[in-house]
Amino acid sequence: MAKRRTKFRPQKAIKSLPALAAIMLLALGIFFSVLDSKGILTYDYIKQTFGLAKRAATLQNGDVAVHFIDVGQGDCELIVSGSCSVLIDAGEADYASEVGSYIKSQGISKLDYVIATHPHSDHIGGMAEIIKEFDIGKVIMPQIPDEIDANTQTYRKMLEAIRGKGLQITPAKPLETYDLGGISSLEILGPSSSDYEELNNFSVVCRLVHVENSFLFMGDAEKEEEKDIIASGAELDSDVLKVGHHGGSTSSTDDLLFAVTPRFCVISVGAENSYGHPSEKALKRLEKYTDKIYRTDLQGTITAVSDGKNINFSFEKGNG
Repeated sequence: MAKRRTKFRPQKAIKSLPALAAIMLLALGIFFSVLDSKGILTYDYIKQTFGLAKRAATLQNGDVAVHFIDVGQGDCELIVSGSCSVLIDAGEADYASEVGSYIKSQGISKLDYVIATHPHSDHIGGMAEIIKEFDIGKVIMPQIPDEIDANTQTYRKMLEAIRGKGLQITPAKPLETYDLGGISSLEILGPSSSDYEELNNFSVVCRLVHVENSFLFMGDAEKEEEKDIIASGAELDSDVLKVGHHGGSTSSTDDLLFAVTPRFCVISVGAENSYGHPSEKALKRLEKYTDKIYRTDLQGTITAVSDGKNINFSFEKGNG
């Protein structure tokens, strides 16, 4: 006997319409919840919405964290010291949203100090958006001589954002020291001259000190600025060196490394970049002083937590 065919019953379809509508509304709600303020669907917002974003580093009282944020071929570091936070550079403009979300994931709504090391887009490209998005204390920048051409659209956007927030620029002055929440300090070491020809050599160089631990941030300083900072007699010995100019061959001279004697080196660099960074020459010099060389192209975002005596590293990718 042939199997009886089930008849289509319109009333059942009608009863299922409310459930279908509810499912569609839920789907639309999820979709719109991952749109940013401009109505654009971004992976960054998806990560935030579904809990896939980075969580805040767990810090004990008295700990200081330094986040070397992966921004590809660029520079971006976030210092968290007690209730105080410092952002050093912000990568290219394409990374602004990602950097902003990372900062928020650490529970930060105010940046007490923002340091724009020098006016190259791989360092300040995302700075305008960060300045607009967060409550900002001080903006620290180098004084660039008029004969050095730094007047790019990226630079102008950052200056407009600073003016738009009613902020003043604090010139980077060597030996100026800033208290970071009462548990650490940040000293400006350079630039110590106004006679450079290369914009990289006007990089703000600074040293973070937390009890027995110290971190040196070199921006894109090359050998000329390194030489002047050494000659200034500033204390350079540091546990962690944020390597200058993405590991370029014209930075990280033997003289600087001898003065710093780093236990750990961190290179902020993009995978397979067109500059060939880090250079083999620079890597060989670094390897004379440490075998702990970490790279954002290999480890992703790198976090160092200091308790004042010991420094522990964690990595977005792998174990370093």
